Amino acid sequence: MDNWRGIPFVRFVLPLIVGILLHHYLPVNRTALFVGMLLVALFCLLISKKKFIYELRWVYGFSLNLTILLFGWWMASRSVTNHFQALLPSDFETTTLLVKINSKPITKNKIRVTASTINTSINGSTQPVNGNLLLYFDPTPESTQLQYGDLIQLKTAVRPIPPPANPDAFDFQQFMRYSNVEYQAFPKEQEWESVNENQGNMIHRYAYAFQDRLLDILNTKLKSDQEKIVAAALLLGDRSRITSDLKTAYAETGAMHVLAVSGLHVGLLFLVFSFLLNLVKVKHWFWKYLRTGLLLFAVWSFALVTGLAPSVVRAAAMLSFIIIGITIHRNGNIYNTIAGSAFVLLIIDPNYLYQVGFQLSYLALLGIIYFQPKFYRQFQFVNPILDKVWALITVSLSAQVLTFPISLYYFHQFPFYFWLSGIVVVPAATIILPLGIGLFIFGNIPLLGTVLAVLLEKILWLMNVLVIGIQHLPFATTKGVWISFPIVLLLYAIILTITLALRKPNNKLQMLAGMLVGVFVMTSVYKTMQQQKQSFVTAYSFKDRSVLDFVHGTTAYSFSSVFLEDEQFQYAVSNHRNKNGVNHVIRFGLDKEGSFPGLTADNGVITFNNERYLIVNDAFQIPDTVAADYLVLCGLKALNVESLLQKNKFKAVVFDRACHWKSVKQWKAICDTNQQPYHDIRQSGYWQP
Repeated sequence: MDNWRGIPFVRFVLPLIVGILLHHYLPVNRTALFVGMLLVALFCLLISKKKFIYELRWVYGFSLNLTILLFGWWMASRSVTNHFQALLPSDFETTTLLVKINSKPITKNKIRVTASTINTSINGSTQPVNGNLLLYFDPTPESTQLQYGDLIQLKTAVRPIPPPANPDAFDFQQFMRYSNVEYQAFPKEQEWESVNENQGNMIHRYAYAFQDRLLDILNTKLKSDQEKIVAAALLLGDRSRITSDLKTAYAETGAMHVLAVSGLHVGLLFLVFSFLLNLVKVKHWFWKYLRTGLLLFAVWSFALVTGLAPSVVRAAAMLSFIIIGITIHRNGNIYNTIAGSAFVLLIIDPNYLYQVGFQLSYLALLGIIYFQPKFYRQFQFVNPILDKVWALITVSLSAQVLTFPISLYYFHQFPFYFWLSGIVVVPAATIILPLGIGLFIFGNIPLLGTVLAVLLEKILWLMNVLVIGIQHLPFATTKGVWISFPIVLLLYAIILTITLALRKPNNKLQMLAGMLVGVFVMTSVYKTMQQQKQSFVTAYSFKDRSVLDFVHGTTAYSFSSVFLEDEQFQYAVSNHRNKNGVNHVIRFGLDKEGSFPGLTADNGVITFNNERYLIVNDAFQIPDTVAADYLVLCGLKALNVESLLQKNKFKAVVFDRACHWKSVKQWKAICDTNQQPYHDIRQSGYWQP
């Protein structure tokens, strides 16, 4: 990468990314950006015609990069015109919308689809609108028949997707915003009706129908449910039926990528079809272009059948660049090819930049391209099997070099046996993909179809067994790792300086790398010291229970109405505790008493940080006189709040989500009358004083 002239897309994609990020942190009027971009582009065009002295050659390069930066900024600032949100009632009550389903329905507890709006009816008049929303239907005979492209008339409440109800939980609102979806609705059976069918894009419609036919083949030919689920995910990108246990097993072994159709699958498909086409010995010049067209058709057909998932679109775009480059005799720089695919995708949708899959896939590929040959050369094996195993290990190691900082940032865990799972899942996928294609083509041939189905199921079974076995090895996964984004940048700076220092030994680079490592260590020590001193309270949002954490140092005194640490509990609580370094939890019932460092619980009153918290639930009798700073109502249906407010003035009254909503509505009105501050967890999410 020393010759920047030979990698134009690398030079172009960097300012484009900066421009997209600038919009995220510094939004500017779109018209002003467009005018500025045109002026800079015009200046760039004018000076390109002039002969500048050598010392001023940077002016053209600077103006060109500034043009691309402004273009990225402008593209990221695109907004949907005539969005339906402008016409929603202020109280988010019933809205009439005509929508078109633009995704394949996903069925779990509810049927979920993404829909694009077409028009809305206001006071009898119809107005065209734009924008997307999520729809959740109760499973009924009618809703189970919904398909991509169906038109639906809605008369229901449409509300914004809410932010996380608990601290440091997964932000589904932000996740969907990057997919241009910010609203959702839960129409009941009487609040919607199907108006028309098959109104979607014809290519997508046939692709989804073809995918359903292939899923039927898997469901018919394979016997084990677990193998059916993995086959559907690996071969067709259908992850809707993956169980939480199976997902956890693959995630904790670093093999989750095999269940998301991605570069591995597209690359294997390319190799299979390329091998088959190479068997055709035609020397006519036209065959070269026909072969390219057939390869592109195979790659993008696979992308369509898998539902055009972002991961497979990225891989297909990248591979298309490579295929076309080979055809026109331009075996160009691989980094330029990768940057070119990223450049095109970011122009199509700048929000790709914020998607975790986009970041991980490009970082993993860059790591493999740069580091794998260097790792591989460190050991030489005469035995061809050991050599292949070592090659697979180096691929996994190389991918982890550039992905582990951002993986820790997003997923807060690190699978130590990623290299071992790579030895299992990559060869398995290499066998499963051609077997799956063979089953789809020859499945109806009696003997051949049976043999292919049995082989496919056995390989899938073996892969699942080995992955689950790796998951249960000692020290398989480090969980609860929480790093901030500045630390992510620091880790990448360390990786970069060490890489440069090893490439071209330099005392200054080695010293810089050592200093950065020192900064990382001191930052970690400082964070640990601060956590030892911390003290805070959190009331979490649960529908069926009350949970409060009183954190003193790295110990959490957790008061709960139900001692059940199920998946829902871990989802709500674990991230917040891990972020704050909590490594010891002492659990209490809401009616228990006790005294501990920094905390005293006595007859429903908890003294913590020199403040008193009166916690009231159905099993607790409120004393006639009690002095408290905060009143926390847990899971109550009835309480004379007005009497309490007459005797006490609290800093805040907290209604947890387990309280009956009608009672909370009455209590809030009483608080308003008495000018008493309050916090409704059902409405506003978790509470911290």
